[in-house]
This record gives sequence, structure tokens and C-alpha cells, in this order.
Amino acid sequence: MSQGFRKFVRGQEDDAILKWLTPIDYALQQSDHLSRQQPGTGQWVLDCPEFREWRETDKKTLFCYGFPGTGKTIIASMVVDHLQTTYQNYPNQNGHDRDEKFGIAFVYYDFQMCDQQKPVAILASLVRQLVQEQPCVPESVKYLYNDHKSKPSSSLRIGAFSKVLQSIVSGYTRVFIVIDALDECREPDRSAVLSEISQLQAEARINLFTTSRPGQRIQTEIEKRFPMMRSVEISARDDDVGKYIDGHMLQLSLLDDENDDLSEETKMKIKADIKTKIIGAANGVFLLAQIHFDGLIDKVTPNEITVALDTLPKGKDSLAQAYGKTINRIRSQPQGFRLLAERVLSLLTGAKRLLALSELRHALAVKAGASTLNEGDLPITTAIVSACAGLVTVDKAGHIVRLLHDTTREYLETHMFCIKPEEDPRSLEDPMIFDVQKNDIATADTQGTVMTICVTYLSFDAFEGGFCQTDDEFEERLRSNPLYNYAAQNWGHHARKASLSQCAINFLESRAKVEASSQALLANQRNSWDSSYSQRFPRHMTGLHLAAYFGLEKATNALLSRRHEPDLTDSDGRTPLSYAAEHGYGAVVKLLLDTGKVNADSTSDLGLTPLSYASKTGYEAVVKLLFDTGKVNVDSGSITGRTPL
Repeated sequence: MSQGFRKFVRGQEDDAILKWLTPIDYALQQSDHLSRQQPGTGQWVLDCPEFREWRETDKKTLFCYGFPGTGKTIIASMVVDHLQTTYQNYPNQNGHDRDEKFGIAFVYYDFQMCDQQKPVAILASLVRQLVQEQPCVPESVKYLYNDHKSKPSSSLRIGAFSKVLQSIVSGYTRVFIVIDALDECREPDRSAVLSEISQLQAEARINLFTTSRPGQRIQTEIEKRFPMMRSVEISARDDDVGKYIDGHMLQLSLLDDENDDLSEETKMKIKADIKTKIIGAANGVFLLAQIHFDGLIDKVTPNEITVALDTLPKGKDSLAQAYGKTINRIRSQPQGFRLLAERVLSLLTGAKRLLALSELRHALAVKAGASTLNEGDLPITTAIVSACAGLVTVDKAGHIVRLLHDTTREYLETHMFCIKPEEDPRSLEDPMIFDVQKNDIATADTQGTVMTICVTYLSFDAFEGGFCQTDDEFEERLRSNPLYNYAAQNWGHHARKASLSQCAINFLESRAKVEASSQALLANQRNSWDSSYSQRFPRHMTGLHLAAYFGLEKATNALLSRRHEPDLTDSDGRTPLSYAAEHGYGAVVKLLLDTGKVNADSTSDLGLTPLSYASKTGYEAVVKLLFDTGKVNVDSGSITGRTPL
């Protein structure tokens, strides 16, 4: 075997290991966040003494906190870029010895990615980032991969990655870890990650930079785990806000160089007023400055700009008021744009995770009751973005559609009744108010709408053939139908919060379409070593299996009333009761038990009973329901010899 071919094979093996570690690529987010930085802004953080001390001294922790919209994520991306430039890209030009070796890894937490950002996944990502800069994958990582490659890396215990990470960081002169938006990580997960990093820092030269909203609980935890930590408050400096405004002035048609209707003196006065009044109203919040400026784009006379500037929201509720004014601007658009914006904002707010642009476009093109998708109904990207008046952005690198800010999601979640698509604009609610009852109704309606879109998509004629027989066929299905994967994995979560619909029952009664969606729901993600990954899912799943899997009480009841057999097993030997018990859906467990037609102690091919699954996942109420039947064996052992208790 030639040396070149051996290098090629080794490269393929290393790529397979990196992909197995984690599919999340934070480099795409880094690129997108950095591209949004206004040149010349935020430099004060890199120049402050706290940052310089953190950068030059071993085992330092810097905690940067700030209110929503002050630019913390952009600052984090600047720090990553600064470290890469200083220590990786041009190390010998910055006074560092050739033999010194610096590692850089970073994480951008996102509330909508909580399920993909568990502690194991975070540590796996840190391992991948530190490894992929090395000439080859270290032996410790190869051993981990070879021992566990038959299952996703996310199924491993956190200790497995702790040992590997410790081994990797010991080979560096210093490792810099940047974690943005700690406040968007769930508390138990956040504690686990900080605990692991603090233990690593005690044994190796690790410097940690974090950002978060201010909060006593988070700050106290960081101080406890990192006693020598320093902190810096992040807020938008007035000169930085001014640079942002200067960089966007030409977006205003009134100030266009080709506009000869206004004198240069008048233009200069308008520019000065805009800067002065927006800087004053922003009060250190970059996001407010951005929203306020976007509110001027549709103004066509000097007086309109003056009125808009004189009525800029101020005070503690200024951000919510700014969002309310933006909603009113959206409503003032022609009906087609207004309805598009309302549908986009509803979908992005109600979605269970971030959506790719292709997923969103397909969701918007689905027509109720349709049996296929007409590509002529796909809205264009520019229309989607412009209709939403600055509240929606599209990542240039990853083509992910995002709401402008996490505060945008928070506002919309409490004002769903303001963005519910309505043909008659007179029925629209005032975005400046908050009505709990109306919002709860609108939220349920939104979940029902997303559920209908997903179920309609899963019910298209294209899927009447059932599941795909090969990996290539399965991947072609997902490529040609971008929304299919999201719909299969999430329709039931939306349905659980919505009213029961006939389209959902029709879908659950289609055996072929149920099996097709089960494949997308349960087949493991692709690994290069596995040539038949798409076939690793249970066959013969029924509508009742799916209803139980998602905990759909009304759908389960409806199927039972239609005399669907409640105790059928899939190819893994699992019953609907088994799935309901595993996921803790007590109401569905009770419905199935009350039929008197299910075996409460049935065993899967792994020798696991419903009680085994419920106790393993810690659902005490379900365990009690099963106990109370008097028909379960607490000593029943699985094929590995483990008993339920």
C-alpha cells in the first residue's frame, strides 16, 4: 500500500471520528455572528485590563454579563476571532515560541437547541474542536470511537469524554474555551458543564471566557467553581452605537447620495438627529438601536423621521414597546406581505428547534388537505426576510433562519395573539397589551397549525410506498423533502399541545405512512462505518405506537374507539404501552391499561418490560400505575440481567 493511499485512508478514518463526535459545527455560527459585527465596535472589551490579564495568564476565568441586546454574542465572536488570529493563525508574529501550542474551542448556547446541547454533546464538541486542529486524531479519541462507534456519541456518559478531554488539553501550552449565553442553557446541564471545566482547569492550563445575562444564581455558581474569576459588564458604548448608525445611514432613501431633493445641510442635520436620539433611546442596548433604526427605513419625508425619533420608546419597557411598534409596521404592509410575516413569525416561535431555510419555505408552502407540495407555492427568501421587518435573519453560512434575538422569541411567545395570521386585519389584537387568556388560545392555535403542516406533509402521496429500503433511497427522500425529518420527529410534540384533528387520525390510520415516518423518527444518524443505518428502526409500528410514543391522549382514545388493537408489537417486541411508559405519559398508560386488553408485563426483544422502561427513566407516577395492576414482575430481568428496580 502506497504512502499516499495510506494517508488518504487515515484521513477518511479521522473524518469519520470527527463526525461521530458531534454533527454541530459552531464554526458556522462563529462566522455568522462575526459577520454581523459593525467594524470598529466592541474593541473596548479586547483593550480592557481584565481581558488582557485573562488572555495572558494561565487558568483565568472571565465572566462577561449584560442585559439582553447589549451585544454579548457579538463580543464572544470577536474574542474567538482575536484568539484565533493571535494564537493560531499568526502565532510567530505575536511573540510566541514556535513550540508553544494553543487550543481554542467555543460554544454558542441557544435555547432552541437545548436537546442538542446536553453536557455530553458540549464536551464532545470541545474534543472535536481541539482535535481537528491537530495533524491526526489522538489515540485516546480513537479508542473511544472504536469502543462506542456502534451508537451515537450522545449516548455515552459524560465521564468518558472528561477523560479524553483531560488527555487532549494536557498536550497544549494553554487552551482557551469561550462559552456564549450560559443563561440559555438549562440549569442542571449548565452546572454539569461548568463542573467539568472547573475540574479540567484545576489540572491543566485552561482559560474560560463566558457570557450571560446578569443573574445572581449564575454568577454565584461561577464564583463558587472558579474562585479567581473576574467579571466585566457588557453594554453598548455610545460611540459604538454611533458607528453602527453611521454604517447603515445609506439604507435610508432620504439620505441617498442620488437624492437631490434635500440639501447636504439638511441631510447632515437629519443624520445628526438620528444619531443623537437613537443613542439616547438605546441606553446601552445595541438591539434597541438596531430596531429603532430599522423603524426609519420606510420613512420618506424629513417630518416622518422627526416624528419617529420623537416617539422612540424609553424606559424599562422600551424593548417590548419597540417590538410592538415593529409588529404594527408589519401590519401596515399590503396583505400578502403581512400574512407571510405573521406565518413566518408564528412558525419560528412555535417550532421545537431552529429551522433551516429549506424547511421553513416548505412549511410555508404546505396547503391544508393537499396531497403534494407545489413548488410554485414556495416563497422567496428575500420576501420572507423583508416582510418580517428586521425580526428575522438567515445565517449566511448555515442557511438557518433565526429570530433577530432571544428577546424577540420571548416577546412573541407572550404575544402570540398579535401574530396569528388573520385574513381580516380588523381582528388583529393590540401588540402593546398582554392578555394571558388570549395568548394561551393563540399559542394552542399555533401549535395546531404547525401540527397540521407536519401531518399534511407526512401524508403526501409520495410516502404511500412506506419506508425506504436503502440508505441512498432514504437520503434522497430527506433531500427532496426538506421538512420531512422535522415533521416526523416533532409533529406529535405539537399535537400534544393542540386540539385533535381529523388529518392526524387519518395519518395514524395509514400503516405505510406511519412506518415511513417511524423510519425518520427512529433511524440513527448516519455514520460512515454503517452502510445500513437507515434500516435500524423498528418495523410494524402502528398508529397506536406513534400516539403512545408522543403521549397523545386524545389520539390514543380515538384509535381505541375505532377498535385498533392495543397490544400489537413492533419488530423490536415493543407495545404501545412500552413506549408510553418509557416517555412518562401516564394518561396514555392508564388508557391502555383500562382496555383490559394489554399485557402490562410484556417484554421487548431486549427483555425490558414497561416497568423497566418507566423505572429506568424515573417516571414514578407511571411506575405506580403499573404496580397497581398487580400484574408486573419487579424481578423480571433484561438480557443483560438488569431488573426494573
